[in-house]
Amino acid sequence: MNPPFSPSQKQIRDVFLWFANQDFTTQKNIFRQKQLLFRHSKEERGQDLALLDFQCFCQAIADAGWKDEQDYSKGKAIAEDAARQMAVRRRRRANNSQAHRVRVRLWLNKNWGKVLEFRRADLGWRRVSQLIKAEHGITISHTTLLRYDTRFSRQV
Repeated sequence: MNPPFSPSQKQIRDVFLWFANQDFTTQKNIFRQKQLLFRHSKEERGQDLALLDFQCFCQAIADAGWKDEQDYSKGKAIAEDAARQMAVRRRRRANNSQAHRVRVRLWLNKNWGKVLEFRRADLGWRRVSQLIKAEHGITISHTTLLRYDTRFSRQV
């Protein structure tokens, strides 16, 4: 087992943000690694199990690529294999983002009349965005709505 990764308060936030931004496959692999680390740390079982579980989770995230991405962003050299895995993770995130954009465009094409009804009721773009999320469960930023409206207005 790797030496325990004990992050600072700022690193904890960064580690969890990095984890939250990963695709589902990477997150699933991190949880599997955490379970393995937890099982193999029998010599440390005397300590608080919740703390041990947290440390194993942070270690699994660090091993999954967080440390490599931190080193890369600071201009340090990383292994070729780590660079390849980082590129794969970034491509997956980009594909997820692209899929969301497609869903948003399709939803707007289909439901633009509802958006216009909200606007006729004198609601701002931010409020319209919040209502769409609440009523339809799709997250569309207010800037996306504004841009779509601007493009749509030019075409008419």
